[in-house]
Amino acid sequence: MQKDQKRSRKDAKAQRFAEKSLAGSLRLCVFACVSFLGCEAKPPEHVTDPGHLIYLGFGSNREVQCSRCHGEEGTGGMFGPKLRGIVQRKGADHVRETILHGVVEEGEEEMPPFAQQLSEEEIEQVIRFVTTLTDSVAQ
Repeated sequence: MQKDQKRSRKDAKAQRFAEKSLAGSLRLCVFACVSFLGCEAKPPEHVTDPGHLIYLGFGSNREVQCSRCHGEEGTGGMFGPKLRGIVQRKGADHVRETILHGVVEEGEEEMPPFAQQLSEEEIEQVIRFVTTLTDSVAQ
């Protein structure tokens, strides 16, 4: 009988420990989620150009972030080519069409279209900003 009582007390103690651990873990999880979701990125204070803000992902549609693929300075990245000098090399119309319709090569989407995510005005703002990205070192 005493063995059963000891086992029962031990089981109850283990149960309380598990419940406290679970409650602590849940509190930590909730805190982490609230902290993460509550921290919205803010644009750099020195960036005021609307096209540059859209390029960096701080436009009206936060899903549009050219810098994610093309690099913050237009130098290219793992997923997108360099944009420095693109307007000078290929023209504003080419850049506009690419933004609107995306790029598909060999049946694979290389760049998604942004016609549904950006207004005409926002596209023109991005093009004006991309025009400032030149191959020269000094900006």
